[in-house]
Amino acid sequence: WRSLGTDPARADSLLVEVREEARRAGLTALEAEAVFGLAQLRQRTQGPRVGRQLMGEWWALLERPSAQDTAQHLCALGAINEQLGDTSGIRQLETGAAIATRLASWRTAGNCKLLVAQTADRRGYREGAAIEARRALADFERIRYEVGVALASQWLGYLELQRGKYASSRGLLDGAVRAARITRFESVEAWARSGLSELHLTLGDPGAAKVQASIAAASHRRRNDRWGMATALSFEAAALESAGDVIVARARYSEAITAFVAAGLPFNSLSAHVAKARMEMRIGVLDSAERTLNAAAVLGKTTEGLLREQAVHRAELAMRRGRLAEAESLIRGTPGAVSWRMGDLNLSSVMIALREAQVSLRAGHMETADSAVTAVTAGLAQWRGQAIHADITGSLAQLRENGGRLSDLYPDVVDQLVRRGLVERAFAFVEQIRARDIVERRLQTAASLGDTTAVGRLSRGRGGAPIASLAMLRRSLRNDEAFVSYTLGLDNDRSTALIVTRDGARSVSFPGRAALISDIERFAKLAAAGIEAVASSRRLGAALLAPVLSELPPTVRRLMLSPDHDLHRIPFDALRLPDGRYALERVTISVVPSATTALTLRTLAVGGGSEVLAIGDPRFEARRSSARTDDSDTREPGGAGFAGVRLQRLRFSGEEAVRVARYGTRSRVLLGRDAGEGAVRRANWNQVTVAHFATHAIVDVESQSRTALALSPDAGTDGFLTPAELATLPLRSPLVVLSACHSLGGQVLGGEGLRGLAAPLLEAGARAIVATHWSIGDRSVVPFVDRFYAAMAAGVTVDEALRQTKLAAIRDGVSISDWGGFSVIGDGTMRPRLRPVDLAPIAWVRDAAQARRDTTSP
Repeated sequence: WRSLGTDPARADSLLVEVREEARRAGLTALEAEAVFGLAQLRQRTQGPRVGRQLMGEWWALLERPSAQDTAQHLCALGAINEQLGDTSGIRQLETGAAIATRLASWRTAGNCKLLVAQTADRRGYREGAAIEARRALADFERIRYEVGVALASQWLGYLELQRGKYASSRGLLDGAVRAARITRFESVEAWARSGLSELHLTLGDPGAAKVQASIAAASHRRRNDRWGMATALSFEAAALESAGDVIVARARYSEAITAFVAAGLPFNSLSAHVAKARMEMRIGVLDSAERTLNAAAVLGKTTEGLLREQAVHRAELAMRRGRLAEAESLIRGTPGAVSWRMGDLNLSSVMIALREAQVSLRAGHMETADSAVTAVTAGLAQWRGQAIHADITGSLAQLRENGGRLSDLYPDVVDQLVRRGLVERAFAFVEQIRARDIVERRLQTAASLGDTTAVGRLSRGRGGAPIASLAMLRRSLRNDEAFVSYTLGLDNDRSTALIVTRDGARSVSFPGRAALISDIERFAKLAAAGIEAVASSRRLGAALLAPVLSELPPTVRRLMLSPDHDLHRIPFDALRLPDGRYALERVTISVVPSATTALTLRTLAVGGGSEVLAIGDPRFEARRSSARTDDSDTREPGGAGFAGVRLQRLRFSGEEAVRVARYGTRSRVLLGRDAGEGAVRRANWNQVTVAHFATHAIVDVESQSRTALALSPDAGTDGFLTPAELATLPLRSPLVVLSACHSLGGQVLGGEGLRGLAAPLLEAGARAIVATHWSIGDRSVVPFVDRFYAAMAAGVTVDEALRQTKLAAIRDGVSISDWGGFSVIGDGTMRPRLRPVDLAPIAWVRDAAQARRDTTSP
């Protein structure tokens, strides 16, 4: 029985051996039990007809079948008959389940009900299937039958995933992993992890998806389950592709194809073939991509849908080879091209319209390009409206219809539009893309919560604001302001900056991601260590800021930047301009997710609060864990949360919080054990104008599920405010200061930004956030924070106060690690209600050995 979950072939040979020994010993009951086990096993490995024959042999061995035997017989035969297309099978299953329930034979009853659920699902009755599966799970849990709990939880968890019940699915699949571990039922654990991988992909967390899929693939490989291994490898490849690791993703897709073929399921490898071809086109091996598409064509030659999909990918291949007429012909021949022209703007047809816009722009066929771009923007607006205005279930169901490769295609379309002087069209297009991304991110956050009230609020939130037009934005800008929207070109494609002032709009181009990424990573890494990478800083400043500033009059002193993808990783104001000055010496800079968000934040009514809520010096407790931080080894994510993370006490953070509180006309300070998660949740946010958190941030650059703000644990809480929990705080337009390491870190998404701790606070209602790109010193940050609050108390805006504080640090020779990492996200022009305090400035800390905040310190 133990081998059933880990080595089916071994289980089969053991059961055969038991049967022979029992027959020789005259132990008919034991022989019958062995035959029953063989029937269930070979039904899966050799087919239902073999299973039915063995069920007949089992029944013949029973001298006086009991009522429980009858129930088992009906359930087993019913399942086999269902597989063979015999409609009487469902009645047999239901009768067997009823008999077992009357007998209180919960193991048999649970098995029968789970089979009923699986039958209902195959017939398309998912609601009924979920009800029966929950009944089965309850029967197994009643007698603590962990094998049954594992099976039912894994199957029901996957069903809930397909139904869009994401929080429920997560709980069930995590439960399946725990139960399978107790029983060492490795097969069920592996499939549950594959389900978790798909769930994390749906919720936009490729880091967690990759970890779960790699564990599942290794497990299936140990047991030689090629089907399971192929499925898990496909999810791992999709996670790698989503995270931008194209080369490794290609290798995983190749492994998945090999595993599907070895499992005798070559047809199942079609999607992996197509995905592999996409990766090959990305890295420029076009002949290899063509061979991969040809192999997919052979496998899918009888499948009409796959043949249509082939045309889209062959069009991309032709476009990359410069054969634009061939690409246009292939795209126009697809049903999606007909659909968008007829106004059927589902996401599939929108993707075809986007591809057609890309090809037509390159070919100079502007009438088709204009119509296609119009269709794309209309389709995105339609999706966004449905996601916002549907009921909760309907809103979350939108996640199953994600935008696919929108983020891959739109930078090139923007570049092609501005090359032809269509800056206004490009601006409107970018705003629609980012508005859709923001709503999708909000839905993903909501989907991870079990609280339906929070889900309803989050799924709507600020995402319903009208999309900003270029005219609206220009009217909102003062003469000394400019808005800059960046789109980062994929790989070696050109990037674009759209520059908007009150007087007009223009664009500049700059290199793509491949030319910038090494400088981005080098600058941030060295600056965090207190070393300015001057050469990298100058190159980035020359590429990203110098062309923009050259287009602006000297009167423009404030920039609102909307970065894209990896550009979110750098503090723009700390970059060097060609003349050697820091950018902040020329302009004041803040960051916003989009122009629509910027206008929404500016038009918010000023909150009525006047309280400064200052949190510092929490007490941390070590817990057992599987959490992961930037510097840790790869460990599994999941149910244990952040247990086991050891956090060093931040002794000076208490002094920081007390100092900050003195600037409030009213203030509340939470220190030590009072600085708890529950206390933050219970705060009267209607009264808060500034919330200051001086604590640790645990940030995983790959996974949102392993990111949190660390506070003291208190009644009913673990002390870790996750992004989803932060997004549910009822904020009323305060300034939130995250004086914590890497609080602007996290997953890089598309244009709307980093998905760390700042984004959910904007979702929750913050007007502006000040946070950090790298680690900061516990003691050395206090003087910086003090000067920042003193500047705001003197009446200047948040962004200008941060600029003045940074300039003071530069003049006084403070390390870039202590001033460069801070940025303003949101409305930098807000002025919180603070009062001047007659306090002498705290001296800067220049001790190079100063202990720094480090989320991974023991």
